[in-house]
Amino acid sequence: MRIIIIYLPLIFLFLPWGLLELTQSKKVRWMQPVLVLLLLVVFFRLFGLSVTKAKANNEVLMKNIRGNKYYGYTPDWVNFLRLSAWAAENVPRESMIASRKPSMSFIYGEGRNFYPLFRIPTMPIDTAFNRMEQKPGEPVILSEVELRSWELPPRLEYSMKRELEAFVASGDTMYSVYYFSDQTRPGYLAFLNQNKLHYETGLDYLRNKIAASGSPGVAVVPDTLVNALLRNHVDYIIRGNLRLNPSQKTNRVINTVHRYMYYIEQKYPGIFTQVTQVGGNNDEPAQLFRIQWEIYGLDSAGKERP
Repeated sequence: MRIIIIYLPLIFLFLPWGLLELTQSKKVRWMQPVLVLLLLVVFFRLFGLSVTKAKANNEVLMKNIRGNKYYGYTPDWVNFLRLSAWAAENVPRESMIASRKPSMSFIYGEGRNFYPLFRIPTMPIDTAFNRMEQKPGEPVILSEVELRSWELPPRLEYSMKRELEAFVASGDTMYSVYYFSDQTRPGYLAFLNQNKLHYETGLDYLRNKIAASGSPGVAVVPDTLVNALLRNHVDYIIRGNLRLNPSQKTNRVINTVHRYMYYIEQKYPGIFTQVTQVGGNNDEPAQLFRIQWEIYGLDSAGKERP
């Protein structure tokens, strides 16, 4: 609705004008009075519906005017907006806070600016392959579904994550691409072989998978996501559980921030630490996380990874 409503004035102008122009012909001119009458009926019908809607929202408006600025929102939004207000007041001013709904966070944060996380920055597959071909060594490719089905030893999992380069989506399948160093590669491959974890080497395998899927393929490079946050001095992230269907509480939420953090966490485990939460665990909570750049020798003063 928020997109369509922009065009409604133009529709109201051009549609009646177009219909009236069509009736300028002598053969159908008799339809003009009928058309005008029909347009008047439609106008007053819509006007009546608007008045009914306005009356239904009158209670919410009155509560808002009297100071209850959260009245009328569903719990997912209340938690998100309360956390935005808390973060705006308690996070140091020199630190930027990322939000999926920065305009709403701005309003309820009393005018503090928030960094927008509207989407996951993806990379065209050819660009990603060109980037990876510049790296020394041969990539090792694993299916994410198969990899997550195994419980890897914590130390091995941590060290493997640090050598993750990219995620590549081919159709409905997600692959992770690793560039192991000469020192670690023999040990990793020995473990994968010993545990019968299927892997492939070389980017041609992915190219063939993408071609067979019929989809263009897309890549997510964790360092690209990290660099975007570093460039914009982001030290904190708000993760809400805003409903995908606003009228119903389900397990489906707007998960852009969840996925953004997931991709970064896969290469930089432990980089996010929760600061606070608004709302119970089963009540569509919103959480504020601090990004611990320092544990990986990074900071948000504009530095990028080499």
